[in-house]
Amino acid sequence: MDTYAIFKDYRLLFDVFGRAFAEHYYRTFESNPQALVGLYLDYSMLTFEGEKIQGAAAIVSKLTSHPFQQCAHAISTVDCQPSGFSGGVLVVVNGFLLLDDDAPFEEDAFRD
Repeated sequence: MDTYAIFKDYRLLFDVFGRAFAEHYYRTFESNPQALVGLYLDYSMLTFEGEKIQGAAAIVSKLTSHPFQQCAHAISTVDCQPSGFSGGVLVVVNGFLLLDDDAPFEEDAFRD
């Protein structure tokens, strides 16, 4: 078996791609949220508190129209799995938002 066989089929790298995407997304969200527009398509949809928002510009508008000045993300887990036959990846990110002067995230505070 070829040592690099796994790299010949990108679908086997779904976890690497998914984690890299999540890191890029949240880094961009914190530094330049307007740049997120390039990560969405015209048929992309965001559902936020029951409201359905469709299209790249509308989604970024929703994500940037908030009452707080600063937003940081404390990511707890990133779970990835292949999605469909076209090479898609489903990425589920769990964590916390830290808004303005929120106390810093401390993992020990959430243990049993």
